[in-house]
Amino acid sequence: MQFCESSDSTPAPQFITYDSLNLRLAPEHSLWSHVLWNSSKFIYKLINDNRISVENKSVYELGCGCALPSIASVLNKAEYVVASEYPDQELLENIKFNLSQNIPADKMNNIEVHGHKWGEKMPERKFDLMFQADLVFNHTEHVNLVKEIKQCLKEDGQCHVVFSFHRPQYKQHDLQFFVACKQEGLKVEHKETIKMDRMFPEDDNIYEIGIREDVHWYTVTKQ
Repeated sequence: MQFCESSDSTPAPQFITYDSLNLRLAPEHSLWSHVLWNSSKFIYKLINDNRISVENKSVYELGCGCALPSIASVLNKAEYVVASEYPDQELLENIKFNLSQNIPADKMNNIEVHGHKWGEKMPERKFDLMFQADLVFNHTEHVNLVKEIKQCLKEDGQCHVVFSFHRPQYKQHDLQFFVACKQEGLKVEHKETIKMDRMFPEDDNIYEIGIREDVHWYTVTKQ
């Protein structure tokens, strides 16, 4: 997992099929929206298996990338979904493309794309569910991610935080996110850890494989 730098050249997007969905991954980007994360796949499965019930609920996905959990939410009868991402036009247009390819026209009014920086210009309404897929490695953004939960989550809502330790040496730094949540009076619960094929196999000569196969599911609530 090597952090990529900005470039004047524009790589081509990648088209993939995941389950029954046709997705376009953004061109390689320093914000990692060109990656379909295991965490997003896990949330997608949790929604489709109804272990996370989205029916008739409002959903807010942060840093949505290709918007897999947001798409799953609409297809599973969520009332209203906000797919949010950094306000980069290329990233936002890619999200809109994926929505148009996978969501029936009569359900497109149930979802909107919101470009914003975490902790700034947050939605005014509050949500039943929030999704954060592989965001905790952004250590400098923990304060803003917690701010999003405090501002946007309903009193009885749940924020589902799913991630892997892609850089194991920073495990404790990743987990500081939950320390920050608790310091703000939020409740943290570990739900489950599953095994998936590790991401970034090019890093196998750098990092231990086993810990990178673990995908962790936590919930953060106000109660």
